Amino acid sequence: LMTLDTQIVLDEGAQLVLDKEQSIPMDMRGHVTSSYYSSNCQRSIAMALLREGRNLIGRTIFATTPEGFTEVRVTEPKFLD
Repeated sequence: LMTLDTQIVLDEGAQLVLDKEQSIPMDMRGHVTSSYYSSNCQRSIAMALLREGRNLIGRTIFATTPEGFTEVRVTEPKFLD
């Protein structure tokens, strides 16, 4: 995952949803397993377990934050060589 705001580092364990406007209980599609700021990429990066993740590559979804939600882009498993 890559956050659209490059400075936001997701919390490990943050829940992932397709639509932040859905009613409670929300359909959680996965969670963040690892998240760091990459000095090499000059941005935050994260890994996640995401149900049907391969079908969501290139799509923008939402991750929970203490303030609410932030947009994240689902990337190919290998996005940097």
